Amino acid sequence: MGPDYDKYRPLLDEFNLADDKKDEFIDVMWALLSSFAARAHGMDAIQKIVDKQRHNSGETDSDEVKSDETLMISELNND
Repeated sequence: MGPDYDKYRPLLDEFNLADDKKDEFIDVMWALLSSFAARAHGMDAIQKIVDKQRHNSGETDSDEVKSDETLMISELNND
């Protein structure tokens, strides 16, 4: 599904652009906003690949950041 050019062209009238330039601008904005929406809903292609790899490897999604320091502390505490 793409943008309805007739609906959005009038919003660009104040910029004095030819219709083909308006359509190009609308296409760029449509792609940008579609990308944001896809990422927000987990439908981005990269997110799908990462999720599939995590699922196949048994990893869980975590907000925890692992740094060298936290790994060293963890190793010291296990000894």
